[in-house]
Amino acid sequence: MFAVQREDVLNLMKRMGPIVPVELRKKLKADTFLIGAVLSELASRGLVKLTNLKKGSSPFYYLPGQENLIETLIPFLNEKDQRTANWLKEVKVIPDKNLDLLKRVSLRKITDFAKPLKAIDSNGMEVLFWRYYSYPEEDAIDFLKNGPKKEENSEQPLVQEENSEEPQIEHIVHRKESQPEPIQTKLVQEEKFVENVLDQKPINQKIKESISKDLQKPHSEIPEPSFSQTAFYKKVIDFFKEKEISVIRQDEISKKEYEFLIKVPSNIGKIVMLARAKDKKKLNESDVAPALLASKMIDVSCLFLITGEFTKKSLKEIDKLYTGLIVSHLN
Repeated sequence: MFAVQREDVLNLMKRMGPIVPVELRKKLKADTFLIGAVLSELASRGLVKLTNLKKGSSPFYYLPGQENLIETLIPFLNEKDQRTANWLKEVKVIPDKNLDLLKRVSLRKITDFAKPLKAIDSNGMEVLFWRYYSYPEEDAIDFLKNGPKKEENSEQPLVQEENSEEPQIEHIVHRKESQPEPIQTKLVQEEKFVENVLDQKPINQKIKESISKDLQKPHSEIPEPSFSQTAFYKKVIDFFKEKEISVIRQDEISKKEYEFLIKVPSNIGKIVMLARAKDKKKLNESDVAPALLASKMIDVSCLFLITGEFTKKSLKEIDKLYTGLIVSHLN
């Protein structure tokens, strides 16, 4: 192995764009330790930047001015987060209150692509927005204050017209620029952050009222789904039938993931729970988070049905940090 010069690393990054250390090692035929030391020095001097997104256990390193190339890393996100990133790219800026739970969780994970922007409305309330990372902040601010420009076509305006009863954006909350935070390794930090933002009583109350109406409706033990039935979905339904679990609501997240509101028999009567079923070989904490957050929104326990296995590390974190979660294997 040969010594590594800073100039060699920088020149290679100029040609290749965002890159992980193992690729630098292969290209430069250098020792991993030396590559790591050079990158650490360059990062401390602000000559290179790194992403929160990781390939394996390593972030991507890139040069200042290569921010536009971060978009090429979207395929390294999981499928759900890829959809969220591409969707945000299209809408450019969106108020957090307009999002469903899954997008709220996803946007807080893809910090390289989704940037928070806070504003004060005419009622003096702080409002959280999200903008696509490459959409200039000044354009986002102008959009929030004045609405879309004439040449911009928007299916659903994000800011209400002046005669609307909705409060108008008065000014933006500016904060000092800081270095990107590394990916959270402690789930409790991510969970508390998301819970603090989502803990809005009007939203919780609306969801609870909707579910309360569903509970009062007569329904069959397993209602007919509005989506096509996959082999995995049928496997979940067979599990419910075996355990005498009735289904109140059901939704298809993807062909390999479904969400249900269920009634589970117990010694004190039927208990309402939220169930999430996921067909995946290897799972980690991020697979659990959306389901657990959804269950906490309606104050019920969460049943997580899986076909695969959690990593040993994630199991320890889940046992330590996640309460109100029951994990069960589908045979």
